[in-house]
Amino acid sequence: MNRGRIEQIGTPHEIYLHPRTSFVAGFIGLANIFGGRVASVENGRLVVETAFGRITIIDKDSAAKVGEEVRFSWRPEDMTLARTDSPNRIKATIMHSIFMGRATDLFIDAGGQRMRAVTSNAIEYASGDPIELSIDEKSVRLLRG
Repeated sequence: MNRGRIEQIGTPHEIYLHPRTSFVAGFIGLANIFGGRVASVENGRLVVETAFGRITIIDKDSAAKVGEEVRFSWRPEDMTLARTDSPNRIKATIMHSIFMGRATDLFIDAGGQRMRAVTSNAIEYASGDPIELSIDEKSVRLLRG
């Protein structure tokens, strides 16, 4: 509920993995929420121009049109270290990192946009280090409000 209005109804699992609005994405757990302009749409695949590069979103139900401003999100744990064939690659700089044993919580800057990533590795990161991360196209959620 947001100001007395129901934003989304579903199980905790559905709401966490498939938030419909920016409010729900930010209310249930941590989320990276950004905006951009649709550069292309083809067969439920949107390419969005952002301050940190192009992001591809798979959303078969989207009515977004080229040139339209959209908002989208992903969870910090959806980010992984990029490989050569990784989709949605984001080059960033580590601002701060917190080693938590099985995972490391990264606070990063990408194109002037601050975001968080939780990686499941034991690499030691330092502030100022460059990093390239990736988000699977199916993990990026187009927000409708």
